[in-house]
Amino acid sequence: MKMAKFSKFGLSVIAGSALFAMQASAGIITPGNPLGWAGYTYYGSTGTDPGTGASAAITGTYARSGNGSAQLHLDDNLTSEADWAITFGGSASYGLSSLSTLSYDWYRSSTSTTNGIVAPSFALGMTDGTYLIYEYAYNHTGNPVADVWTTENILDGIWWSTGNGTGSCARYGAFTTLSAFNTNCFSGDGSFDTLDMFMGYAYSGTFDGAVDNVVMTVVGGPSLNANFELDQTSVVPEPVSFALVAAGLLGIVAIRRRKR
Repeated sequence: MKMAKFSKFGLSVIAGSALFAMQASAGIITPGNPLGWAGYTYYGSTGTDPGTGASAAITGTYARSGNGSAQLHLDDNLTSEADWAITFGGSASYGLSSLSTLSYDWYRSSTSTTNGIVAPSFALGMTDGTYLIYEYAYNHTGNPVADVWTTENILDGIWWSTGNGTGSCARYGAFTTLSAFNTNCFSGDGSFDTLDMFMGYAYSGTFDGAVDNVVMTVVGGPSLNANFELDQTSVVPEPVSFALVAAGLLGIVAIRRRKR
């Protein structure tokens, strides 16, 4: 899989406050209050070519744990990518060895035509500029169930590296655990400053899906629980809600008439 990322291509990164983002232990991420998170789209071999075949937005299409989720859409996975990511501001970074929890929820729609094994992936952006990437295909047999939200606990999963070194540190050099990468490639001192959930660049066809509820805890440090939701002002009451409001108003009028 190709990782077209903002740091790799020199695009702008999130300059939000790490303290603000990480202290939001039960953070509600909305378009009006993103708490450092942002959606990105990339096109072509450099990631900067113009295109319109990808989108990343908080929508209510595949609502999870509330009224929304972070949707990922691709018209053609071979030429585009969609991401939801946060880069902790300032000099904030966290050691691989200090991670005690790492999980996220993902959703694959049955409208997707790309390879059936594909589900939204997760990447840790390392402070040396490389990425460690978790993919469903390297951790499970069989296709993921479509149209169902799945919670994926990935801390002890199998990952791969975008590194340019040798052996397990080379790109596609090894598929192993975070602890093994930390030992073999970072001398036990690897640290990351970016969380990124993404789809794209590896398979032909279209993809529709979403991610939500990103949970991370660090031993002796902060925690993060990112729940993507729509702003309340953008939520339109359903007809049944209107009916309940109308019934309530009629009840109030009736009570007032009795009192008179």
